[in-house]
Amino acid sequence: MLQDSSYAQVTPESGTILFGCTTRSEWPPTSLSCSGGCPSAYPALNVSQTTDYTPSFKLPQYYTSLSVASTAGCSEPAASGSTAARLTNGTEIRLSGSNTSPGFYYYCASYAGVASTGSTLPEFTISWGSGSRVFSQTFPSVTVAKTSAFSVVRGSDNVLYYSTYAGAWSGWRLVESGTAGVPVLCSGGSIDSLYLVARGSDNISILVKRYSNGVWSGWTSPPGGATSAQPACASMNGVLHLLVRGEDGALHYNSLNQTSGVWSGWQPLNGTLISPPVLAASPSLNRLDVVVEGASGSIWHKAFIDGVWNPTWDSPEGITFATPAVSSDGRTLHLVVVGVENVAWYSSLNFTTNLWSSWISLGTTAITPSLATDSSGTVHLMVVGLDKGIYHKSLPAGRVWSSSWDSPGGITSEPIAVTPQGSDILIMVSGTNGSISYNTLSASVWRGWTPLGGSTPIAPALSTIS
Repeated sequence: MLQDSSYAQVTPESGTILFGCTTRSEWPPTSLSCSGGCPSAYPALNVSQTTDYTPSFKLPQYYTSLSVASTAGCSEPAASGSTAARLTNGTEIRLSGSNTSPGFYYYCASYAGVASTGSTLPEFTISWGSGSRVFSQTFPSVTVAKTSAFSVVRGSDNVLYYSTYAGAWSGWRLVESGTAGVPVLCSGGSIDSLYLVARGSDNISILVKRYSNGVWSGWTSPPGGATSAQPACASMNGVLHLLVRGEDGALHYNSLNQTSGVWSGWQPLNGTLISPPVLAASPSLNRLDVVVEGASGSIWHKAFIDGVWNPTWDSPEGITFATPAVSSDGRTLHLVVVGVENVAWYSSLNFTTNLWSSWISLGTTAITPSLATDSSGTVHLMVVGLDKGIYHKSLPAGRVWSSSWDSPGGITSEPIAVTPQGSDILIMVSGTNGSISYNTLSASVWRGWTPLGGSTPIAPALSTIS
C-alpha cells in the first residue's frame, strides 16, 4: 500500500491519511463517478462479494483511528456499511460489492500528537478474515516534515485562525476571537516559542499569546501598554522585543524574558510616529533596527545593540507617506519606502560604517512594500502595482537590483506577506475577494498559486520557524 499524497498533505499536529495501492492505468474506470474527484491511488480493497469481514490490527504510536471509506474519501466515520466506517480490532464489518459492481474502498488513518519538529508514523499491518479466507496488508511508514513556516489571519468573521507549513499548508485552525487590526507574528520564533501580538477588541490594549508545539497559551498583556497602531515585535536570543506607537504618538519599547515570563517595563524612545514602527532583527549581532515614518513624512532610524538603545535617532533623509519595509542580512539593513508619486525607493545602512547609502529608485507601487532576505543573502522585494498586480524584484548579495520586475500573477489590494524558506521565498496574499492563496519562488521560478481556503479582508501574518 501507499499514502495518497494527492488527497491531503501530511502536516504536524494532527490529520488524516488516505491509503490505497499503486496507481493503475485503468483507474478510475469511466463508469465510476467520484464526488470531488477519485483518489489517484488504486483502492486498497476491491470487494466482489457482500459479506462480513473481521479486521485484526493494532494501531502504533500517533495513530488514533482507522476507517474504511469509499471513493468519496475520508469523510467523518459513520456506522458500518455507510460511506466511511470506523474499524475496531476483532469486530465484524459488512463490506458491499459484487462481480458486476465491485465495491472500492480506501483506508483512512487519523493521527494526532505529532510535534511540530516532525516525526515518522510507524508502519503497521492489518489482517482480514472472512470464513476460511485470511489476507493481510501493510501500511507503510509516513514521514511528517518539520514545521518551517506559520501563518495567522483574521478571518472575515473577525476570528483569528492559524495554519502551519511543513512542505504543504495545514488547514486553518482556531486561535481565538476578540481582537482588532492585523495580527503580528514575531520574527525569529522557534516552534516551541512562537509569539503572536494583536490589539484587543477595544482597539488599544496589547495582547500577547505564545504557541508551543501545537498548544496556544492564554492571552497576556504587558502592564500599562496601549496602542492604536499595529505593533512590531521580534523573538531574539530568549527575549521577546515589543515596540508600539503609544497614545502620545511616540515610540515605546518593552521586552519579555521568555524563561521567567517577566516584562522589563515600558521604555520611551521618543520621536513622533505617523505610521506603525517596522523592525528587523539580527540575532548573530544581538541587534534590532527600527524604522518609522515621522512628522511630515520624514524617515527615522534607531538601533538596539547588546541590550541598549542608541540615545539618538538618525535618518537616511528622504520622505515617505506609507509604512516602510525593512530586512537585515546580518551586515546591512535594507530599507524600501514609498515616496511621492508612488515610487519605491531603496537605501541601506552598513552596520560596520554606520552610513546610509544614497537612494535608488525601483519603480512604482500602490501600497506598502514587503522585504525578506533568503539564506543566500538575496533581498526580495514584493510590491502591489497600481493595477493591483503582484510584482517581485531581487538584490543578490554583493550585487545590484534586478533590472526588471517579474510576477507570479494574481492581484491583491493588501500588502503581500513574505518570508524566506532557505533559498526559496514564500508569499501569501488576500485576493481582491478576500480569498487566501500562497506561492513559492524557487530557483527564480514561481511554482504557481495554491488556494488555502478561508477568507480575510486584511493581509495575512507570515513567519519562518527556526
